[in-house]
Amino acid sequence: MTARKEVMRQASARVASDIVIQDPEWDDSKYLLEEILLASQGATGGVGVFAFASAGGVKLLLEDPDFLSFIRNSPFELIVGMDAITDTKALDAISTTISRNGNLTARAFMGKISGGIFHPKLCWFRHRSGAICVLGSGNLTPGGLRGNCEAFSTTVLASKQLRRWERIWRSWSDCHRSELLQLSDPDVQKRARENAAVKRVFKEL
Repeated sequence: MTARKEVMRQASARVASDIVIQDPEWDDSKYLLEEILLASQGATGGVGVFAFASAGGVKLLLEDPDFLSFIRNSPFELIVGMDAITDTKALDAISTTISRNGNLTARAFMGKISGGIFHPKLCWFRHRSGAICVLGSGNLTPGGLRGNCEAFSTTVLASKQLRRWERIWRSWSDCHRSELLQLSDPDVQKRARENAAVKRVFKEL
């Protein structure tokens, strides 16, 4: 059995959606980082969307040997929110990995959501017979990936479900096309500097 088929076989053994808790103090904990890496094995492509990102979280995922092996052969798009936390160091860490891996692309969400913020945290990976989606509360930070108490689910999507989801995703992306900006965009860089300044203030407090 190929590695790709084995990943899908293991994922399909879950009922419909395997809901788990990440808790470093709990012996039975599963970890978001490991679940994302497992879902990426043998995938033909993927997308990750995180409200917040830090340099430490970016390096944990994007520089993991298993993830680097995945993007060596398959495309992955990363979208990070800029409403808080995501700072210049996080963007620099993403850009560094992009410079070494042509299959990795990234954009920053700079939308204007009245009375709210950009807050999703999910990844999905296309496989030949469908997809694996990891969806939960953890951000692209060391705490979100391994250190915090979080909850998330891993769901297997059949081909028909994946096609429906990707239509939804394309519709949303088209709606916000003008707000999904390159990391080098001046407005993105300005917001990243502002987020870094806020983090410094809280650290001093």
